[in-house]
Amino acid sequence: MGISVELRQLRFFLCVVDHRSVAAAARVLNIAQPALSRQISTMEAEMGARLFNRLSRGVSLTRFGRELEVRARVLVAQADQMRSEVAQAFAGTIGRLRIGVIPGYGWLPGITGAVSGLASNQREVRFEFVSCLSGEQIEMIKCGRLDAGCLAWRSPQDPSLRGIVIHSEKMAIAIPRKSSLASSRNPRLRDFAGQTFLTFPRDRSPAHYDSLMRKFAQAGIEPAESAATASDSATLLGLVAAGLGFAIVPETFARYHQNEIVLRKIPELDMPFELQLVWSADNRDPLLLELVRAFEHPLPPDGH
Repeated sequence: MGISVELRQLRFFLCVVDHRSVAAAARVLNIAQPALSRQISTMEAEMGARLFNRLSRGVSLTRFGRELEVRARVLVAQADQMRSEVAQAFAGTIGRLRIGVIPGYGWLPGITGAVSGLASNQREVRFEFVSCLSGEQIEMIKCGRLDAGCLAWRSPQDPSLRGIVIHSEKMAIAIPRKSSLASSRNPRLRDFAGQTFLTFPRDRSPAHYDSLMRKFAQAGIEPAESAATASDSATLLGLVAAGLGFAIVPETFARYHQNEIVLRKIPELDMPFELQLVWSADNRDPLLLELVRAFEHPLPPDGH
């Protein structure tokens, strides 16, 4: 059979212990002495044992009361700590943030600067970064498994999400160095007519995929169908390096596979690659809002 004792009753009990008197504890607690006596009696009835020996002047603990005192102080201390930590979490000064990042972009100064800014100013914040694609991040944000995500190609038609741009760059075409087109300094998209282009599955980012296909159509070319697709730019570049075709990727990836690939900017690819910090529109977590502010005003790399 379980025992039901409220935290408030444990505080009453400890106050009596500390003052060795029900009357003195009642004055400190600012409650009537009979009411405090009833609370102690209720506890004793619930536990099936006396907690105090009633003396002519005051009270003393029974053996059972001494055992309860040890455990009560631990429970009350834990409750006080929990209340303090919850209050700090509500104020945005303590807590854990789970942030998604698309592969290949954990290095961005905006990300490291925002983290440095949020970790300063006497905050106790733990960050958990999760590497996953944009579509996965959106689903995880919506179901609460991520607090925010650093992702690309978010649909502006979804009112359940909010976002701010934290990085922007141009798109470029990745060309195998062995290709005759690698030597061209100012290629145009039509120069790649009939070539095999490696792409990502449309369901990963329908808006971006359709925009890319429109660029090909406007240039009057229809890319040859590839036997391989990939869900992220880093993997696409690996396929290009293996000589399996060409790919359209953000120009940041020029530093990857430099011995096997060259990246060329093409005038027709005027579609910017924007990375956004995205979060749920109904999330009012103060720590998350501090994160948003930190991304809007990130610290420089040296932290000053």
